[in-house]
Amino acid sequence: MRSYKDFTEYFGIDVNEENSFSPWILRLIFDKETMMNRKITVQEVQEIIKENSHNDQDIECIFSDDSSSNIVMRIRIKHDGKGNFLDFMKDFEKQLIELTIRGIDKIESLALQEMNIIKYSLDGSLMNTKEWVLNTNGSNLIDIMCQDDVDTRRTTTNNILEFFEIFGIEATRSLLYAEIKKIFTASNPNPRHIQMFADLMTYRGKLMTIDRHGVNKNPEIGPIGKASFEEVMNIFTKSALFAEKDNMKGVSSNILAGQFCPAGTNNFELMIDEEKIIQSINNDYEEEIIVDTDVDRIFQQTYGIKEDFEDINEEDFEFGFGLENNKKHLLNEGLETDVAIVNTKSKDVEKIVIDEKNLEDIPIEPINYSQNVDFDAIELEDPTYKEQN
Repeated sequence: MRSYKDFTEYFGIDVNEENSFSPWILRLIFDKETMMNRKITVQEVQEIIKENSHNDQDIECIFSDDSSSNIVMRIRIKHDGKGNFLDFMKDFEKQLIELTIRGIDKIESLALQEMNIIKYSLDGSLMNTKEWVLNTNGSNLIDIMCQDDVDTRRTTTNNILEFFEIFGIEATRSLLYAEIKKIFTASNPNPRHIQMFADLMTYRGKLMTIDRHGVNKNPEIGPIGKASFEEVMNIFTKSALFAEKDNMKGVSSNILAGQFCPAGTNNFELMIDEEKIIQSINNDYEEEIIVDTDVDRIFQQTYGIKEDFEDINEEDFEFGFGLENNKKHLLNEGLETDVAIVNTKSKDVEKIVIDEKNLEDIPIEPINYSQNVDFDAIELEDPTYKEQN
């Protein structure tokens, strides 16, 4: 220490009056192994202490060499003679312990995590890749975003208060919705319920806690609505003493009073669009527009009067129905009948002369009345009579 003091006096470094400094000395002993692993020198610690002090002339730091077995630093501070200097040194000791030498303030530790991401190429195609993400224990978004190798567009924090101070109330609402949704992922609630929860906390332009110190301090909520949350008797007693009124426009107050709340089908009004009604009436009662036209021409186009009719003959009524390959005989006693059998394909007519003598030779098939009997129309000629000898 004496050599260091002689060196500082010779080169004019930290030359201060001895009488101005306090006789109390703060002695710091550093862990040599830890400082070597982190590559921290004692001189670097001295510079950081003086940078964080109000005036570097009011503090004196004397330290041993890094190669010594014990790395020791002695700190002396000017004393103005006011107040208890011992308490001041104790507070100064606490500040030195919390002083950040390297790294980012309020970041205690970090962990590496490899995540799968989707990247978009310039041609619009998708590509699955992996990247490393740093998850920190602690939050200091401003200092982290000031680093050169940090992607400021995708760096975020779950510290609601810090996020509100940096990005504002709308960004805080989105962060609240995302964080609450992560908590209730297993139960899978309706996302609109979470959105209402986030809206309630941020609709006033500042953050409001969902407890007796937040919701019950809101002047826009009536006493009945506040009593439905917490501190029922205290709120009713206070509202009775100060003659508070409830406008009964909230959901909780109307439910507590047994009335319909202004929500859903109980919260709408009907409005009439007069222009649409007038237009609809005009469409139903349109005026007829009379247009002069040629009636004969319309009649001819409608009914299609044509002159290319063909003559109609008896052959047009021969539809080709009759019997084919079947013969029927008409039996009458004492007469001879010609039976005409019509062939639908050849149009030939066969005449059969039936004599009374050979009637027994005609085979007659029995009729099965259980079956359907089809009657066909045939053409018959007038009967001819033959005299008997």
